[in-house]
Amino acid sequence: MDIVLTFIFLRLMLVFIFILTGYFLSGEDGKKHYWLCSLPAIVAFSLIEGLRYDRGVDYFHYKKLFENSLNLSVYYDIDSIEPLFQIINKVIKILGLSYPVVFVFYSFILIFAGFFFLRQYKDCAPFLVPLFFLAIVTPAENIVRQFVAIAFVLIALSFFNSKQWIKFCSFILFAFLTHYSSIVLLPFILLFSKFGVFLVKKKIVLITILTLFILSFFWKIEYWSHIYNYIPVLNFGSGRYQSYLERSHIWFSGEQTLDYVSNLTMFNSIRTFFLN
Repeated sequence: MDIVLTFIFLRLMLVFIFILTGYFLSGEDGKKHYWLCSLPAIVAFSLIEGLRYDRGVDYFHYKKLFENSLNLSVYYDIDSIEPLFQIINKVIKILGLSYPVVFVFYSFILIFAGFFFLRQYKDCAPFLVPLFFLAIVTPAENIVRQFVAIAFVLIALSFFNSKQWIKFCSFILFAFLTHYSSIVLLPFILLFSKFGVFLVKKKIVLITILTLFILSFFWKIEYWSHIYNYIPVLNFGSGRYQSYLERSHIWFSGEQTLDYVSNLTMFNSIRTFFLN
């Protein structure tokens, strides 16, 4: 089968699985056996996304990070990779497992965390579960380490909502030690704690879906291009994030390989299959 058709088939299969999973989770069986009903989507996502090859702008970078994890300085600056992410790679490497396993693990921890968080909103599962998938699937392939950190943030947010403060702080720490930039998500956690109940009401979710669907037909990342003229005035010196500022014209002008901003519309993933 042609590689493009294979990709489209697998991606649409995942969409279908997540739609069905959301539907079942909102029913009585789903509420009683949440994790059993979630299992097919978790397994399918972990294997299909984890066993991809050369998809994602930094795929080979993370492959080499894993393969050299026991002697990272040979390949990369040790201080540029957060300690918990290094530990994850080293443990899997010490176990004698090959690099596809670590990608499966990255995918698993993200999708598990998503369902861990969404279990609080079973009534909206038919909408939130497929939307969560569409929101993460493409960017998670490209900014791998950041989304492993986001997985820990999602688990932390769940504990935040249930006021389990020690667990919340522990997982925020795990996120920070996976990617230091995850600390910037803390203000958004506080905002969600105040407005989250309102945002996940069915009417609000449906309005959001309709709005994003309409936006997906005409939104272009180039609309942000005027922003990058001002970003370089921020100066992080020679630190780890300075390169992002120096390449801001790429992120905000559509030159990047994948159109990240269009993924905020979520429906772009499906729409592209039928219009291209």
